[in-house]
Amino acid sequence: MKISTVFENMVIDVRYAIRQFARTPVFAVAVILTMAIGVTANSTMISLIDALMFRPPAHVKDPDSLGGISNAMNYTDYLRISEESRTVDAAAWSWVNATYDRGANAAEVSTSCVSHNFFPLVGASVVAGRNFTKAEDVQGAQEPVAIVSNEFWRDRLGGDFSAIGRNIWVAGKSFTVIGIAPKNFKGLGLKKIDIWLLITQSPDICSMYRFRDTITLNDVSIGGTLTRLRPGVSREQVNAELSVLFPPPASDVPRRLHTKV
Repeated sequence: MKISTVFENMVIDVRYAIRQFARTPVFAVAVILTMAIGVTANSTMISLIDALMFRPPAHVKDPDSLGGISNAMNYTDYLRISEESRTVDAAAWSWVNATYDRGANAAEVSTSCVSHNFFPLVGASVVAGRNFTKAEDVQGAQEPVAIVSNEFWRDRLGGDFSAIGRNIWVAGKSFTVIGIAPKNFKGLGLKKIDIWLLITQSPDICSMYRFRDTITLNDVSIGGTLTRLRPGVSREQVNAELSVLFPPPASDVPRRLHTKV
């Protein structure tokens, strides 16, 4: 797994822990005072912690009902959860670096590969254009599409709404810009995202680990399966369902829900 992905997952864990502290303030104060004995933090670090951990991710709704399923790291795992789960709604996500544009203008950008329902699942809405559709979320799409970040739209595409419908090049492949994400939206991690693509449309770009030259959806290793609890469902119910969907061999680690964003 890439170091940046490990770091983002760690921050998600810590952010969740801090929200739990907020629900038990006496215990939280005791822990913080104990840590303060051995830790000296300057104002810059305090600001960073405040921005990244005490505040929920920008444009993400009801983060307490969001979570991830451990060991659901392949696209086929996500599909099974998405199609068969009765306890959670699920979306797939991955993160890769890719080359934007061509020739002398080529530059590395941060790309997030997702399933079509990623934005609705986290509760974010595009500020212009539209979201991905289920009809587009298929292999072999004739016109691959992309959603760009607000910052990428301003810095790279001139901040003009006529950028909707424009073609951009990512990893040597042409994509049509269909939407612009809200300002400061980074999904669930720390790292800024420039462009969102559909995993199904570009498995060759989107797989985090590439063991062969030709990548199909069966080969795609993703960052994880993002979930949102359905109303009235407990984490225990989700884990019970996962044990049925993914009965592990004795040597394997069972899939479990981690509700922390």
